[in-house]
Amino acid sequence: TNAIELAENLTNNSYTAVLLVQELVSKSREEAQRYLEEKGYDAARILPALKCAPPPAFVIVSADMAKKKSTIWGRFGLWNFTRALVTQQVQGKPKQEAMRTLQATFGWNSTHAEEEYFAFHEAETPNDYIAPEPGYDESVGSCVDTGGLQLCGNGVAFNATSFEAGIITKTLKNVIYPTRSGVLSARKSQNQTSQKVSALVIPYEDHYESILVTPELEQSLFTRLFFYQGHGLKHFKLFTTQPALSGGSIFVYKVDWKGNETNIYTYAVNATV
Repeated sequence: TNAIELAENLTNNSYTAVLLVQELVSKSREEAQRYLEEKGYDAARILPALKCAPPPAFVIVSADMAKKKSTIWGRFGLWNFTRALVTQQVQGKPKQEAMRTLQATFGWNSTHAEEEYFAFHEAETPNDYIAPEPGYDESVGSCVDTGGLQLCGNGVAFNATSFEAGIITKTLKNVIYPTRSGVLSARKSQNQTSQKVSALVIPYEDHYESILVTPELEQSLFTRLFFYQGHGLKHFKLFTTQPALSGGSIFVYKVDWKGNETNIYTYAVNATV
């Protein structure tokens, strides 16, 4: 029996069970036990499934996961369970009935319920309302140094000192680059709130590469594991790298459950901005 099923047995509500597990996974065993007891739940009925002695594990990431599959796993990862339930509550109902249902289910006031009602109907599809469809651009742009300004094959141009960047005449939301301190930094643009694309800057020994990405994935676990050797992470140690038959590379990481050491990308930059 998995944790979600056990949580459903505790709460008798699928939605509440998901929220409960989401709340517990980031807590220590002691914190999780206190939280459950404060909520009036029997901690012994779910903690063994959540806070166990983990077995040896490996994580594999590959090029096809970036170019072909990211819109799928990315949407699953960003899935909003509240909005998924809203979709079930709203579909096919007149506005006033739908709003009454939302207020009763979530305890929302009429303003919030109406906002979600309109957000649902303004989306092209129910899935678009529940979660965005993120992804990486198909092409990686190799960059050429033109005297301090890096010009990349995908249209990105950036300053290799300040990491200010754009796409020809457009502005990026963020420019992402790894620093020696172990941080995956985001250089924000002046008008970032209206932009829907960011750029990953990937340093190598003698050149840079760049790839465009939707902002939802710019700091993701996959971005760090595939493009930056697990930069900034403590629980993933690179085990092996192999070429993929379909092109690109496959990276295999061994999970380090203790996580005592932070990974630093080999060609991380010294920038502090």
